[in-house]
Amino acid sequence: MMGRRHGYGTENLSPFDLSLAVMGTGLLWVGWFGFNGGSAGAANSRAVLAIIATHLAACSGALTWGAIEWSTRRKPSVLGMISGAVAGLGTITPASGFVAPWHGIVIGIIAGAVCYWACTWLKHRFDYDDSLDVFGVHGIGGLTGTLLAGVFATSAIGGTAGLLEGHPRQLLIQLYGVAVTFVWAAGVSFILLKLVGLFVPLRVSREHELEGLDISQHGEALQ
Repeated sequence: MMGRRHGYGTENLSPFDLSLAVMGTGLLWVGWFGFNGGSAGAANSRAVLAIIATHLAACSGALTWGAIEWSTRRKPSVLGMISGAVAGLGTITPASGFVAPWHGIVIGIIAGAVCYWACTWLKHRFDYDDSLDVFGVHGIGGLTGTLLAGVFATSAIGGTAGLLEGHPRQLLIQLYGVAVTFVWAAGVSFILLKLVGLFVPLRVSREHELEGLDISQHGEALQ
């Protein structure tokens, strides 16, 4: 809807300060415990299981992403590790509170692999500009986690059985939810952006973008 950033594909658009990205990931990681564990609505065993599964998924996601980078490029990166951690967090979220902790490890491994693929091959295949890999990590990760919830759901934890417990219909329900969410999110976003575009531009001028939005839009800069 907005087009690529100027310089995309020809310039180095890596993070300005990787230490800030690492600190942000740490804040996300801890906050996600409240996000997923708090969804239980009480300090009970289900909340504890959700928090443990969340933590293990983030750990295995980070390790998986780093291992793939190591095996393909011989250079595991900090940016890749924290991307894998966030991929694990985003992917376990639909399933947390419904799966056992060891399922979190499996889901995190799948998340690291699938989101890495989405942020590399898929992104380059369709040549779209996603500065924070939101679609590759959160979009593809959330879709994957929603489907995996239908596979690993454990009735003793969340009251719902998944494919592995002999309830394949739950996977179809999850797939239906993914389809409806995709149509809703894409359709409403398209309409809202078109409406906003009638009143204000959807992106800043080339000069302001090259100068930097912190300075041009907010009058602030990190020294």
